[in-house]
Amino acid sequence: QRFARIFASRGCPTWRTNKMFVQRMLKDPAFAAKVKEQQLIAASKGQNADPNVIDEATAQRYLDEDEADKRREKTEVKPMSQKEAESLERVDNRAEQVKVVAQSLAFVGLGVRAVAAGMLGATNDPDLAKDVCRIIRQAHEPEATRVGEAFREGEMIDVETVEAMLGDVSIRWVAVEAASGRGVEQDGARLGVAAFSVAGNRCDVRFLCVRPTYHGLYVGHRLLERVERLAVAAGARQLCCCVPSCRMSMRRWVERRGFRPLSLAPFPLEALPFKITRADAKLVVCGKDIGDAQPPPPPSYDNMD
Repeated sequence: QRFARIFASRGCPTWRTNKMFVQRMLKDPAFAAKVKEQQLIAASKGQNADPNVIDEATAQRYLDEDEADKRREKTEVKPMSQKEAESLERVDNRAEQVKVVAQSLAFVGLGVRAVAAGMLGATNDPDLAKDVCRIIRQAHEPEATRVGEAFREGEMIDVETVEAMLGDVSIRWVAVEAASGRGVEQDGARLGVAAFSVAGNRCDVRFLCVRPTYHGLYVGHRLLERVERLAVAAGARQLCCCVPSCRMSMRRWVERRGFRPLSLAPFPLEALPFKITRADAKLVVCGKDIGDAQPPPPPSYDNMD
C-alpha cells in the first residue's frame, strides 16, 4: 500500500509495471527482502536518498532480474552430490537386478511328490532339505529381530521338519530358480520356495519364502502366481494363508495381492519349535478367491498330481 501511494502520488504513466511490482512486493517476502537489500545498497552509495522510493526503470529491472534468476534455476544443471550419485547407482543396480531375475526365473517341483510325478527339473537330493530350511529361516528372520514386528525366540523350523514335509505326498512344493545362475553365485540358484496343500476347493499355503537378497524383485509375486495356478489346476477356488498379527509388513504384502482377513486364531503353542514372546501375537487367517486364475499351460512342467 505504501508503494501504491508513492506511485499514485507521482502520477507514474506506466502504472501496470508498478502495480505488478507492488503486488509482488506484498505477496513474495523473499522478493521484497531482495528489493529492500538493493535499495539500501543504492542508498548507501548515494544513488537514491530515499530507499522507500523506487522509479519505474528500477522496478522493471528488479522484475526482469528476478524472472531471469528463476529461468536460470530451472535450466542450470547442478553438480550431483556424492549421496545423490550413490543413490542413483543403487537404483540402477536394482533395476538391472530386476531385469536379470525377471528374464531368468524358472519354476521346478521339489520333494517326493514332484519326483514321482516326473515334473521337469524336480529334485529330492540329500541337501535339498538344508537349503529349503535355510531359505525359510532367512525369510522369517524379521519375526525374531525386526523392531515392532518381532514376536518369537528360537528358529522358525528345523531340517528334520522340512525333510518330513518334503516326503509328505499331501504337500506340494514349488521352487523358483534363476535358470542362468547369474547374480546368484553366493546364494545359490534357488531364490524361493512355496509349500501348499489342496483339500476340496481350498488351498492352504504353508510357506511362501524368498531369500532376503531378492526381496523387491517380484520373485515372491511370481511364486504366488505359480501357486495360484497350480491350486486352480488341482480344483481349488480359494487360497488361504496365516500371517502373524505382529507382521504388519507381511499383512500389507498379502493384502496388496488380493487377500482379505477372515478370522483370528491362536498359535498352536504345543507344536511350535520356538517361543512366543508377545501376548498379543495371533494368527490372522487370510483368504483370496482364485476361481478366475488361469491354470499353468505346460502340463508336463507344472502338473504335480
